[in-house]
Amino acid sequence: MGTRAGNQRSSIIMGGDGRWYGFATMGLRPDGSVDRRTRTGASHAEVVRKVRALERERSAQSALPAGRSPRLETWLTEWLEATALRVRPSTLSG
Repeated sequence: MGTRAGNQRSSIIMGGDGRWYGFATMGLRPDGSVDRRTRTGASHAEVVRKVRALERERSAQSALPAGRSPRLETWLTEWLEATALRVRPSTLSG
């Protein structure tokens, strides 16, 4: 241990709490920072399985974008604005 993993390689370590932690670099976020995702598990094999799934998503370019989902209020506001042209005004006011 103590050696650094190569570029685009994942790291798996045991934390001080006895759990295993896996880190995978997925690319860059929209703001230019590194998108590094973490997976945890009780066993080394479990974390390896989770990290390999992340690596497959990265290779297939099917990973979800970094960040959190919008709050319900934000999502509903955007949805109402998008559907305002397709529904009656009475439906929209309801």
